[in-house]
Amino acid sequence: ENHPYPSLLDPKKLNDKNEKINYHNIPAELAWEMNLPLPDNFKFLFWGSHGVGNMGFHRFLDKSGLVSLFCLDDNNSKLNYCHFFKNLLNSYQNFYLSIINLCEDENASKYYSLIPPCRSICLVRDPISSLRSHVGGKRHGVNYLNIVDFGTNIECVMSNRIGYANIGFNSHFPCVDISEAFIDNKFMCFHDSLLWK
Repeated sequence: ENHPYPSLLDPKKLNDKNEKINYHNIPAELAWEMNLPLPDNFKFLFWGSHGVGNMGFHRFLDKSGLVSLFCLDDNNSKLNYCHFFKNLLNSYQNFYLSIINLCEDENASKYYSLIPPCRSICLVRDPISSLRSHVGGKRHGVNYLNIVDFGTNIECVMSNRIGYANIGFNSHFPCVDISEAFIDNKFMCFHDSLLWK
């Protein structure tokens, strides 16, 4: 097998707790340095972009008795690997790994290569519909008040409470000019689609 990051130990033996050296007695940081694949103690890998229905799908999986392990830091592959490694060893829950944001640091290739072959679910959506959700998504408006006192003027509370994404600020109405920024943001929006090359 020509793995880009060959493991220094046999992963099959590492799953056996009766072996002298196994996943349970190797620190996560050392496992990273030794190119050990993540323990295969998870049901599947979930990945995809934003704006495709992830939260609803995660809620469905949660109600089905599955527990998501999310990445800790979108720009730290080693930290994410260690987080997954430790959690997969310290619990017997029905875990699935969730990778929604693209990690692009200098160790990203290694990080993704150390996820063992597994079942995978990629939630997708028509790119135009997804883009429409990003552009038309409601956000806090310019005058959004997090805490409202009883004496506050209702006009002040309701005026410009809702905003929409725009370049550098929130606008009062959806702005098509922000579309290019969403398309170019492969970290978040379209990293799993053919729109990015």
